[in-house]
Amino acid sequence: MGFELKEATVKGAELVLNKLKTKQIAMLTVDTGGGKTYISLHTIGQIVPNANIIVFGPKAKTTDGDWEESTASYNEVMGTNMRVTVYNYEKLDNDKFFKTLMSDYNYESADTVLIMDEAHRLKTPTGVRATRITKFSKQPAILARILLTATPITNSYMDAISYLIMAGFYKNKSDFTKTHVKFWDKHHQPVVRDKAGNIDRNLFNLPDLIDEELDTFVVNFDVSELKPPTETIDYRFDLSKEEQKEYNKIYKDYKNGMYEHIQAARKAMFDYINDHSQQKLDKISEIIKTTDKPVIIFYLHNVALYDILDYFEKVHPDYTIEQMNGHVTGKKRVTKKPSNPKTIRLVQYQAGAEGWNAQW
Repeated sequence: MGFELKEATVKGAELVLNKLKTKQIAMLTVDTGGGKTYISLHTIGQIVPNANIIVFGPKAKTTDGDWEESTASYNEVMGTNMRVTVYNYEKLDNDKFFKTLMSDYNYESADTVLIMDEAHRLKTPTGVRATRITKFSKQPAILARILLTATPITNSYMDAISYLIMAGFYKNKSDFTKTHVKFWDKHHQPVVRDKAGNIDRNLFNLPDLIDEELDTFVVNFDVSELKPPTETIDYRFDLSKEEQKEYNKIYKDYKNGMYEHIQAARKAMFDYINDHSQQKLDKISEIIKTTDKPVIIFYLHNVALYDILDYFEKVHPDYTIEQMNGHVTGKKRVTKKPSNPKTIRLVQYQAGAEGWNAQW
């Protein structure tokens, strides 16, 4: 899908640009599918049309080609000449790579914009990746820094420390905790929840100050109204009485010592459910017959994958099956639009949790 200058892109870029004018850093928080890539590119295109863009993100971003394709499309439509290089965060663990990276961008002509995609991967402030990318972001060649995420602060203010350090408000984690943490538990962990178990901002010193600091560079962009409509239909499949009895017996066998540990019993339960999932498989057949577009099926355990593969081989041999999981990695990883509309893409939850687009 090529670039189109939409109202949401213009508005989002305007908000990000306003933050960059004062802090040279902005964090764009937008839901998945909210157009963060093009918002970022349009922001950069207005700052330096011939920018050198460095993107760090999950491994998926180095294989799906999304940033490269989006940048090329934006350049073609808007007449810019931006270049993009994409690295995965794991590269920061490599001492030689990091040393070379620091050397390559140690020059005074600031023409490079650093983008941290899925920036929540950096929320551990003492981690190697967070500390190194913070150090790299201060190289003289870096003109601006943009962080992208749908989940910036999922728990307490402790999740924001890396971002606040990068924005220059604190030297390190100790600096933040010394200023803001009121209480420590017996494990020397900051107390962030009240007695009811709820996150409580008032367990921090000066919570209003933290909010003010975050407000200087965080952009919360609501795109919910711009997303296409979706429909959710839940189906429940029950075991027969005899099957339920056999399923319950697995737990009884565990209690009687027939399994070495609870994990083995749980696996036996998962296996049993998937081996008695004909209703589910028949419903999948019913669903795919209602569309002429590719279908994505998410699954959790390998046993579910094998049951689905076996079913399609027997019942729907005319469908193309593609996988996105730990069995298919690297260049074989499937992220592009399927050429055959009668395609089933099987995606393992963890492998397909983030970092890929399915606009089709």
